[in-house]
Amino acid sequence: MKASDLQDLLKNDQQEQIEEIKVQEQVRENTVNEPTITVAEETDEAKEYITISSAQLSETDREQNNQSTGFYVYRTLNEEEKRIYAEILTILTTFGENVLLSTIDTVMIDKAYQSVMLDHPEIFYVKGYSITKITLAGILKKITLSGVYTMTQDEKKLKEQLIEEKAQQYLLEISPDASDYEKIKYVYEYLIKHTEYDADSLENQNISSVLLNQRSVCQGYAKTTQFLALKLGLDCMLAEGVVRGGQPHVWNIVRLDGQYYHVDTTWGDASFTMSQDSVTDVDASKGINYDYLCIPDEMIKRTHEVQSIYQLPVCDSLEDNYYVREGIYFELFDKDRLKQLFEQAYQNNQESVQLKCSDSEVYQEYYNY
Repeated sequence: MKASDLQDLLKNDQQEQIEEIKVQEQVRENTVNEPTITVAEETDEAKEYITISSAQLSETDREQNNQSTGFYVYRTLNEEEKRIYAEILTILTTFGENVLLSTIDTVMIDKAYQSVMLDHPEIFYVKGYSITKITLAGILKKITLSGVYTMTQDEKKLKEQLIEEKAQQYLLEISPDASDYEKIKYVYEYLIKHTEYDADSLENQNISSVLLNQRSVCQGYAKTTQFLALKLGLDCMLAEGVVRGGQPHVWNIVRLDGQYYHVDTTWGDASFTMSQDSVTDVDASKGINYDYLCIPDEMIKRTHEVQSIYQLPVCDSLEDNYYVREGIYFELFDKDRLKQLFEQAYQNNQESVQLKCSDSEVYQEYYNY
């Protein structure tokens, strides 16, 4: 827009001016979409805006607060942020457009939107949001928000039904008496076995890419892990950051028996390995890499750097780590235990034995044996 055109728009200071800003969902494994900004003029000063009723907000707040699992990010927010979170959640789940918010703080709005999307993997039909700034005499007075929806409500309902059916099929074999560890191990293994990493897969930033198409990238893996874990009653959240080479990445943190652990189902797929700056397909026959099933901060930080808008819980336990729970974690050299593992592998017709050492010294002892 030319400067002269903008001056013409601003001639009447007593008329409301609208500025619309579209914020697209960040594509985790590709370039970030730049916000699109447009300016228009509102001539009707008495215009009424769509609002959210107190009853709607109370119901949304009640749902968030009454759940024993999930909504971890919501619980980290202050009261004002929780109110904006509830407003945005209500807008997105009702396909709202141009709905008036109770704040004009754009930083808080963005944080609340990101928090909603981090807590709610079931919102697969939204790829961003747009806000409209309404000013009077050059002063910002109101902000309305619309979701950027990828489908209609009818299309969403149909796909939601298909996703729910597939999720139930995924979880069919898990025992209702399974422990927390057994639940997350089941999700980890099943998801990896039935999903192929594909940077070009459709809708790869949400759960439909995994549950309906069986092809996705890290955000699809992580959101589906969260979605299924929540269905099994586990408290599971998304962790965002970068990995070697500065590549954006998303994984999970899950609460098992009162302790928190990192879980990365993308890196658990052993058909892929992280080179200096990219994911490379090396050998689809390798199956599952358990190095990223229930690990503490100390281990994850060797390859992952957290960059999160909220405070992640401390992960400092090894109790439910895969190698510890399976009895193949070694803090000392144990020749008899090693022999036992090989005998068990032979009896089970396994082609290899997998174990993990606590440090390089223990590893070297086994390597030299």
